Amino acid sequence: MKETIYKFLDEYVGEGVSCSPIVSEFIRTWTEKYDVTSDNGTLILWFIVRTDQVKVYRSESLCRKIEGYFGIDPNESWKYIRDWFGDRQQIKVLSDLLKLILKK
Repeated sequence: MKETIYKFLDEYVGEGVSCSPIVSEFIRTWTEKYDVTSDNGTLILWFIVRTDQVKVYRSESLCRKIEGYFGIDPNESWKYIRDWFGDRQQIKVLSDLLKLILKK
């Protein structure tokens, strides 16, 4: 099943990714929030950075799409998406997400 889901993600999401900062008044204790989207605009995940911590969150819409197509539960779909994304972007630990942030 893993190969089938990875192939689906390769075709649906695509290869390229971009990381965009998001400003929110609701996140006062965290310093930075970023959306990670594919070149075709699909939200893959989002994460928050606070000094030395990175906390990652799933894209509910992408998880629901995987759940619906493959008949798996939400946590399992997130595991496949997370692992696929990590494999494609060479992300081994959460702090590796920081390399996606473009410094100006």
